[in-house]
Amino acid sequence: MRYLLYILFIYVFIDQISVDGAPSKKKQKYFSLLNIVRFANQKCTTQSSTPLASRHGTCFTRDECNNNGGLIDGNCASGFGVCCVLTLKSCGGTITQNCTYVQNPEFPSGFTLGGNTMCSYTVPRNMDGICSIRLDFETFSIRQPVQGNCLNENFMATSPTGLVLPVLCGTLTGSHMYISSGTVSQTAASFKINFDPASNAVRSWDIKVTMIPCNSMTLPPDGCLQYYTGTTAKIQNFNFGALLQSQAYNICLRQEAGFCTVSYSVDESSQMPDPFNLDLGATSKVNPGK
Repeated sequence: MRYLLYILFIYVFIDQISVDGAPSKKKQKYFSLLNIVRFANQKCTTQSSTPLASRHGTCFTRDECNNNGGLIDGNCASGFGVCCVLTLKSCGGTITQNCTYVQNPEFPSGFTLGGNTMCSYTVPRNMDGICSIRLDFETFSIRQPVQGNCLNENFMATSPTGLVLPVLCGTLTGSHMYISSGTVSQTAASFKINFDPASNAVRSWDIKVTMIPCNSMTLPPDGCLQYYTGTTAKIQNFNFGALLQSQAYNICLRQEAGFCTVSYSVDESSQMPDPFNLDLGATSKVNPGK
């Protein structure tokens, strides 16, 4: 919770009238009104957002945003705060602020390895009551899989709970994932991108990192790698168009108020010849409550 302190000074002239009706000497008096404006550091939508390209920030005071190296993009909290976009533009680092965008150093241009074989990021537990970390792949592209395998070049996330998460590669733009952070470890989550120096693949990433409180309506049930809310959603596998190997994970849907069933249909706008296909021997399973 942040506080803004405004002191309004009112300069008042008071004409005092004597008993006999003659004006007395004017006396100057000062009155101060003390106003405290409070607002939470909540997620805000930037001024530059469009219906097709929404960008988010955190509601800070102007000084807080500048001190954190953020970019001011609109106002929030009825104009008392600014929508501050926080970006970590480096190969690796520590993510200390909620709603931070992690980008490769040359973004939006492709990443030049320059001898790097890995970029590793850590989300420390610097806030109480955080139970999950959500990663939104606003842009993500590394080498495509080789016969479905993400060998040598891949994206790997680690949960302090010990839950094994799938290894990913290729194009993940538009996808998301949740990393359960537990409640004990000093590290809420970590993830890294491994590179194959022998590959000339174009690499670029812009990942939004959101810390989900334990009491949030958007906190997924335990064991859900993906969690969809609202009455409609488009569900795709990671690297849609080229299936990845060893992708056993749970996709969960939140039951919305007033709704009792879920209907699935094939996306008719898909350019894929067969937008829903399971290889021979593959199975899908729907668990109640998820």
